[in-house]
Amino acid sequence: MIEWEAPAVVVNTALQGEGSLLATVLTGGQGLRRGLVYGGQSRRQRGCWELGTIVVARWQARLPDQLGRLSAEPVRFPAASLLSQPLSLALLRSACTLAAETLPEKEPCPEVFEGLVGLLGALTVNPQSPPVADYLRWELILLQTLGYGLSLGACAVTGAQAGLAYVSPKSGCAVTAEGAGPWRARLLPLPGFLTAEAGSLETDGQENAPRQAEGSAQAWLEGLQLTGHFLQRAVFDTFHRPLPAARALLEQRLVRLAQVS
Repeated sequence: MIEWEAPAVVVNTALQGEGSLLATVLTGGQGLRRGLVYGGQSRRQRGCWELGTIVVARWQARLPDQLGRLSAEPVRFPAASLLSQPLSLALLRSACTLAAETLPEKEPCPEVFEGLVGLLGALTVNPQSPPVADYLRWELILLQTLGYGLSLGACAVTGAQAGLAYVSPKSGCAVTAEGAGPWRARLLPLPGFLTAEAGSLETDGQENAPRQAEGSAQAWLEGLQLTGHFLQRAVFDTFHRPLPAARALLEQRLVRLAQVS
């Protein structure tokens, strides 16, 4: 019998038979794993398998290549506190969906997992002030893990580390306004909060401490379009698919927010 137990985040579920679920969880050491949850549709278990739920997951199978059976003990229910906050809920759903649809199975991804747990914690601390900047940093971590990290530390033309304003849509390298020159119309805007050295999902040393909102609605939208360009080009174009509907809905919400700001 092959089995393991680890902290995990529920990132996808699908109905299976009359009362079971096919669930996907993300862990740091085991990576993305799928398994059958017997009785997962029951009233007693249903809440445990909501998107974004943080659990202690247990996976069992006779052979390592089998689908396996999943069970879990819930630790935290982030989605339950976000039901009246559409933007925060959209961030949660988009992050979980991207993790489920982009990461390879069974490959360790501690940075993506830790970043997602940190993001979920930040979402629940102050749902009225969604940490959109943190979400965008998490998408950058996801791109890096997938092998398509952006080079946002210095200007690719002048070498300057300050004043970065654009990103090349082809190379993923940042440039300053000076370095962009006459080609700036062809480049993607780079929000300032994505160039900070402390580009992590930390909370100033205090666990679950709320972060001050970073950026404006327009800057968030520009950041989302930046990361979305590379997710589409590097990942989803490979499968001839658009970005997931949950990601598209998040962009729609930020477009509306930018229009009224």
